[in-house]
Amino acid sequence: MKLIRDGKIWHIVSAYALQQGCREEEKEEFREKLEEYIESIARTELIVIAGDMNAHVGESGTGYEGVHGGMGFGRRNVEGERLLEMPEAAEITILNSWFKKRQSHVITYKSGQNETQIDYILVRREDKRLVMDCKAIPGEPVVTQHRLLVADFRMKSGRKRRKEERKKKINVWELKSEKKNEFRNNVEETFRERHRTGSLPETAEVWKDMKDILVNKSNRDLW
Repeated sequence: MKLIRDGKIWHIVSAYALQQGCREEEKEEFREKLEEYIESIARTELIVIAGDMNAHVGESGTGYEGVHGGMGFGRRNVEGERLLEMPEAAEITILNSWFKKRQSHVITYKSGQNETQIDYILVRREDKRLVMDCKAIPGEPVVTQHRLLVADFRMKSGRKRRKEERKKKINVWELKSEKKNEFRNNVEETFRERHRTGSLPETAEVWKDMKDILVNKSNRDLW
């Protein structure tokens, strides 16, 4: 799925790796196709890979520090080793290994007494800074055994709104009594001076004069 958010293109990829019983050639073909797809995405675009990778990357990130954050679960197996090797070449990191969580929020698969972590969300390393959190939701199964795995991304447009200069309101009723009289006298005197000819001005002209008189500097000084 391809999304556009604030001018940036997001590629959301749903992945399902082959199970342990499949032939090695098929597994290798899956990894190669996934790597090719990752490499086909421009670095200016963001890619999120999520799904069941049928691999155990283990609790420790030893040997794969840029890919594995050291907060996984269980023991690493052969499939987990291969999964870690693929992101390392493609500069991809496993998000749900970077956030310290209680065990119930780390386990992504539970069947009877068996609990493990085989579902992952992957992004490019430079995009990890956009991720605020990643965890499994124990009470929300996607299917019978798989738990919902959620990542929270920070999305900002980067466009700051310009603060509009607030104009000071003129509230005549807030003036003290002596100020009110001075304000009234200023308005009346200025208006008379502008219309000494005795001719009746147009309505639009009257309103314009009143506005100029009310907001001129001498009257503003009364506030």
